[in-house]
Amino acid sequence: MRNNAEKQIQQTAVEANGRMESLYRQVDTLSNQLATTGTVQNLLLDLSNGGSMDSAKRQSLLSVINNFLAYSDGISSFELYSKKGKRIYPFNEKEITSRIPERWVEQAEKEKGRLVWVGKDPSNKNYSLAIRRISLMDHWFSSGGYLIVRISNSYFQVKENSTNIGENSYMMLLDRDLTPITSDYGINIQTMLLDGNTRVTINKQNYMIVKETSSLTGWTLVILKPMSFLMEGVSVMRTSILFLEPSVF
Repeated sequence: MRNNAEKQIQQTAVEANGRMESLYRQVDTLSNQLATTGTVQNLLLDLSNGGSMDSAKRQSLLSVINNFLAYSDGISSFELYSKKGKRIYPFNEKEITSRIPERWVEQAEKEKGRLVWVGKDPSNKNYSLAIRRISLMDHWFSSGGYLIVRISNSYFQVKENSTNIGENSYMMLLDRDLTPITSDYGINIQTMLLDGNTRVTINKQNYMIVKETSSLTGWTLVILKPMSFLMEGVSVMRTSILFLEPSVF
């Protein structure tokens, strides 16, 4: 019975991890589609060749971006920057390094167009940021600028309570620095995980920690499940989810 219960919890972690990866892929796909539209590509190529913005270009860019935002539940906004790091959209010349640290711009360059997860938005902790370099397809895929994606943290929150791992269980989403994205329920899970614990005590109740790591993102799904569940068998209960994202070097 104990072995079967452990397997069930692990399977639940695998399935939840799969849902998380699917959500991440949607952000990746949509932002890549925007970066490769003719409007964005032509605009950045023109700016790279010494061109400038005008009202027609602004209106065209605004229309394309609004169209993409209409198809995403999780992405709240896009920010477009030139190769020199000047913001093109929204329409001002704010420096990209005033938005995110320089090291993430450098990482985006190294990834050559792949999405790079940055973490919490410093201007609003209810959101997270990701960045990708925009490669110019008609200019030998050279760097043409950067796209910053702002994602609502609630996007990764389980929409419906799971019913297959038991009562008083927890799931939470933490970023690379172990800062909670979703609710942490007042639990200091960061210290527990950093200490490498496989068992924790919360409010005088013992819990086991089950983890599942994503090969796509490097995030780890962790379920906190009462130890009593292993002896009593599976009961129907509400749950929540925890993702950990390792640092990118």
